[in-house]
Amino acid sequence: MHGLDYGEELRRCQRFYCKSCIDTLIPGNAGLQNGAGMFYVGATTASYGNIRFPVDMYGAPTVKVYDPVNGGANGSGFISSATITGLTPTWISNKGFSNIGGSGMTVGQVLQVAWEASAEI
Repeated sequence: MHGLDYGEELRRCQRFYCKSCIDTLIPGNAGLQNGAGMFYVGATTASYGNIRFPVDMYGAPTVKVYDPVNGGANGSGFISSATITGLTPTWISNKGFSNIGGSGMTVGQVLQVAWEASAEI
């Protein structure tokens, strides 16, 4: 019986769902710094950066961001010793997402977020 190799099967799955952490971890758990997105905070309500998905997704997905250090709900992130909330990507396409809006950010710091993207049909 012939089937797809692992890489091709993973690529096909990632067209509908992908995340910043390894397969065995759940986004929103603590300790997900590996693979987390880094965004430069340029205003108290805006951070700037880009995340490119591993493959082009089926369509523009729903993207959720999480605090990768302490674990946290969708829409939370981590700066210095404080968790901030209301985080939402401001631009999303099937290729990735850019910039994160929110509140309580400190200009000049770096925002770390774990993320997951779902383009379910």
